Amino acid sequence: MTAATARANSPETSHQAALRLEMTGKRERNEQIVLAAVTRNPGRTCGELGRITGLDRVGVAPRLTGLLHAGKVTQGARRRCEYQKTNQVTWYAVEEQGGLL
Repeated sequence: MTAATARANSPETSHQAALRLEMTGKRERNEQIVLAAVTRNPGRTCGELGRITGLDRVGVAPRLTGLLHAGKVTQGARRRCEYQKTNQVTWYAVEEQGGLL
């Protein structure tokens, strides 16, 4: 899917954590979990997807960003998240070759 990344201005510990996620395969597994959740639950917010997957919002958000950059998901309209009670974008899987991923 996508390579492990941390923001350039992030502390060294963030870069170490990103590398550990990549080396253990956990980042890719979590990306697959998030993509499956978006596919089965289109139009959900990051907070809602965090509840659905059990990864929490902070575990889902970077996976959604990676999937967005990979062209696997797209953002929809903003609406109020059922769980966090804040306005968040909604997420949809991108169709590939006539069918969902």
